[in-house]
Amino acid sequence: MSTPHIGANPGDFAKVVLMPGDPLRAKWMAETFLTDAKLVTSVRNVFGYTGFTKNGKRISIMASGMGMPSIGIYSHELYENFGVETIIRVGTCGSYNKDIEVGDVILAQGACTDSNWSSQFELKGGTYSAIADFDCLLAAYEAAKKLEKKVHVGNVLSADVFYDYDKATLRPESEKALDDLVKLLNENPNVTIELSAHCDFKGSAEYNKRLSQRRAESVVNYLVAHGIACDRLSPVGYGKEKPKTIRKKITEKYPWLKENDVLTEEYIKKLDAEKQDICKQM
Repeated sequence: MSTPHIGANPGDFAKVVLMPGDPLRAKWMAETFLTDAKLVTSVRNVFGYTGFTKNGKRISIMASGMGMPSIGIYSHELYENFGVETIIRVGTCGSYNKDIEVGDVILAQGACTDSNWSSQFELKGGTYSAIADFDCLLAAYEAAKKLEKKVHVGNVLSADVFYDYDKATLRPESEKALDDLVKLLNENPNVTIELSAHCDFKGSAEYNKRLSQRRAESVVNYLVAHGIACDRLSPVGYGKEKPKTIRKKITEKYPWLKENDVLTEEYIKKLDAEKQDICKQM
C-alpha cells in the first residue's frame, strides 16, 4: 500500500533500487537505460520507475531528494513497505582530490554529513556516517574495472550555506564557510562543483526561481572573486521546488525547530511572525 511519500503498490518496486537525487535525472535514467519502464510513484514530483535492464534484470530507479533526511525517509519506506533489499545512491559530485577527473567513477564507502538526522534512532553519540554494504561496493568496483573505467573509492560530504530573506547576498557565516571552500578548491585545482540554492513559498514560482539562481550565482561570484576559475563552478537555482530540511546544527541555534522538519508553506504558516521570518532566511 502507499505511504505518505511513495504512491506505489506492493510489488511495484524491484529488489534493487538506484537512487539519483534529482527527480528529472531519475526520469532520464529510466528512459535511457531501462526497457518497459513504468512510472510507479510521483508523490511531490519525486519520480520512481521500474523496468528492465538490457540483460533482462528487473530494477527500479527513484529520486532521493536532497540531503540525508530526504533519502532517509525514502529509503526507510522502500525497505519497510515495498520489499526493497538493496539501494544504490548514484549521481554526480565535486572532489577534493586533484587526481579525480570529470567522468571518473567514485564509489562512496561512507556518507559524511553535518546532519544529526540519525539521532532519532537513539545511536550512541547521535551522529552516524552511513557505510556502504561491502559486497555491493566490491561488486561495483569490480564491474567498473572490468569496463576499464577510472574508479576511486572514498568518503563523500555535504554542508549548508544560508541567505537573508528575499536577498541573494551572502551572510557572514556563509562567507566563513566559503573561505574554507576556497582553500579546498585551491588545494585541489581539478575539482569542479555545482552550487545550488533554494527559496521559500513567498512570491511566484518564477520569481523564486530567479532569486534562487541569483543566490547560487552570489556564491559563484564570491569564489571567483577569491581566485577560483568560473569554469569550475556551476550555479543552479531550484526556487521553492525543494523546501529545506532542518538539520541538527540549525536546531542548536533555533531550539524550537526539530531535526528533519521540512520548511514547506504549510509548516511555516503555522509559526508566529518572528519564527516565520527566521525560516524564510534559511
